[in-house]
Amino acid sequence: MSHEDTDQDRRWAKAVIANPPAPARKDWKAHGACGPVYRETGLDWWYGPDEDEASYTGTQIPKSDADKARAVCRACPVRAECLLDAFRTDDQHGIRGGLTPYQRTRLSNQMAKAA
Repeated sequence: MSHEDTDQDRRWAKAVIANPPAPARKDWKAHGACGPVYRETGLDWWYGPDEDEASYTGTQIPKSDADKARAVCRACPVRAECLLDAFRTDDQHGIRGGLTPYQRTRLSNQMAKAA
């Protein structure tokens, strides 16, 4: 993933947070682009390799998997709902709306400073 992609994702996320779409459908998760990929391949690019759930932090996502996940996210029809849900629930695991936990935390901190 190029630096330009990261900048585009950050600008997109800021715009979504500043102007959220209409309230999400209750079944928005059923429309995610990630579901079919996971069901067809069994590969979880969004959360990384299977680990003991009690010790999993969600931060060990291999870069190649993260890049694949972000590519799927960019074409997802419910990307905005996913990102907003990650912020609303303070989800610190996995890639949501195309952003890693680190990127979401960094964006949240930047927006808090700007407010």
